[in-house]
Amino acid sequence: MPVILPQQRIAYFPVPKSACTSIKSLFFQIENGVPFRPLVRHGQMFHIHNFYGTVPFGRVDQGPLEGFWRFAIYRDPIARFLSCYSNRVLHHRELSEKALSAQARKAGAIPDPDLETFVERIEIYREFSASIRHHCAPQISFLGRDPGYFHRIFPMDGLERMLAELNQRTGRTLQLPHEQRGGPKLSPADLSANARAQLELIYRPDFRWREKAGAEFG
Repeated sequence: MPVILPQQRIAYFPVPKSACTSIKSLFFQIENGVPFRPLVRHGQMFHIHNFYGTVPFGRVDQGPLEGFWRFAIYRDPIARFLSCYSNRVLHHRELSEKALSAQARKAGAIPDPDLETFVERIEIYREFSASIRHHCAPQISFLGRDPGYFHRIFPMDGLERMLAELNQRTGRTLQLPHEQRGGPKLSPADLSANARAQLELIYRPDFRWREKAGAEFG
């Protein structure tokens, strides 16, 4: 199920590393009237993603969403990949020597990889790290192959327009929280020509999806 507001009949389809933590936190505030705070139950921490999941598009039951205003955020695939590396690898250290299994290292997963190594061996890291697999999956995994399914698709630099739309549809005046800030800022200039070419090949379906989006995008 996407993240929904049943009363307002709004459905948001989250994509990892595309402001989804911030937007899920916003939806929590709309539904509950208070900002989200991580909670502990039986010694286990529950974050916003435990309340609102992010599931592949193919697992979404479309029937209950009939008549909902559906929207999503699209992020440039290269920028999204760099955000994944910065936040999940450098900041959270999800590919540290402690985090990687002996089997992963035997398969060629180098702990704490630099950016070029991460790109070069991305399929190995995706195989052995569920988090990297989730955060680096192509956007079409979460948005499907038909951008026409959505009423609006906002780019990452269109979050203010998205917020204005939600304010209008909910009758609220809300502020979008800024979550998941950890990690250095990286740009495509930090990639070698070979690494960029490899990423353009991996994310070719996402680039094509954007080309098809047309009037829904913006």
